[in-house]
Amino acid sequence: MKPHLYVQIIGGLLLFIFFILNPLIFVAIGYYAWKGKPRTFDRRRYGRLALETFLPGCGLVLCGKWINADVRTLPYVAQVICILSGLLLVGVGCGPAAGFVTYRQQKTF
Repeated sequence: MKPHLYVQIIGGLLLFIFFILNPLIFVAIGYYAWKGKPRTFDRRRYGRLALETFLPGCGLVLCGKWINADVRTLPYVAQVICILSGLLLVGVGCGPAAGFVTYRQQKTF
């Protein structure tokens, strides 16, 4: 395969993760927090989980940006892995942030 085809495939995968998969994760976690699930979570736990996943995700994206490798070299694989996993962690981190905002305590009678 030609190197420019790798760039198109990776670019399409990055766009898919950023514009389709991350919002789905974001909405799903926020919706279940709004419903009060899981019951062992509270507002504090959602906030802590948001920070624990969002910050490493940003760090991985910045690390992948810092590598700045050519597509024909081996460090390009590390760069792609850093950016893909970082984007997924950012999406997962935004979900508990939405849960932090939308969390409703279930009333027990």
